[in-house]
Amino acid sequence: MKNRILSSFVLFATIAWQGCKPEKNIEATIKFVLTHSINGQTPTIDGALSYTNAAGNIFNLKTLKYYLSNVVLVNTDGSRKELKNYQFINLSDASSQNFSFEKIPNGSYSKIEFYIGVDSLANSTGVHTGALDPANQMYWGWDFGYRFWLIEGIYQKTSSITSAFGYHIGTDTNLVKMSLLANFKIDGIERVVTLNCNLDEFFKDPTVWDIKSEETNHSFPGQEAGAATLAKNMADMFSVGKIE
Repeated sequence: MKNRILSSFVLFATIAWQGCKPEKNIEATIKFVLTHSINGQTPTIDGALSYTNAAGNIFNLKTLKYYLSNVVLVNTDGSRKELKNYQFINLSDASSQNFSFEKIPNGSYSKIEFYIGVDSLANSTGVHTGALDPANQMYWGWDFGYRFWLIEGIYQKTSSITSAFGYHIGTDTNLVKMSLLANFKIDGIERVVTLNCNLDEFFKDPTVWDIKSEETNHSFPGQEAGAATLAKNMADMFSVGKIE
């Protein structure tokens, strides 16, 4: 009798304990951390002329600002988690170089997609707030919308002369879509994904860009060819780094 009572008590306690076990989270946060490189170095926005591009131009950076938008996480089963976002990235502001999304469903993911720039809807509907606030100095106006990518600096024009350069890439035709392979799981615990931006690629692939040939381009009428060339070079600037 005592054994039967003891067995019943143990069974009851086991069921009660299992019922009190916390359920595993079915979703989690994913955090993206951006890193930048040029000539194998972490770039800065001031200082001596210290970088050399594929055309042999020696230069430095004064400004680097751009937008990443509409991140999509592609599951191995083909389903897509669309994250309607606009992230303003500024090399001079470390806090802008990481951002997070909450409530990402558990699952196995195989690809990360996003745009360098602002989609046509937001780009054609005037002033917006948040990351798209004109205070970020990325908004041209109703005629042209937003600058997607802005890079400026100084380069060695001749052995004795330096000159400014600047490329402001925008307009809907120059919206760049990125699709990066990335195998990772969301399993109820925050995941951190590093995205690497290799600025060397802006000047070389598929077209080697000589700053001397066109020191400035603002994607305006008459500058379409140069802007399109640079936008195509941007298409392989990003890669997935470590995933933790």
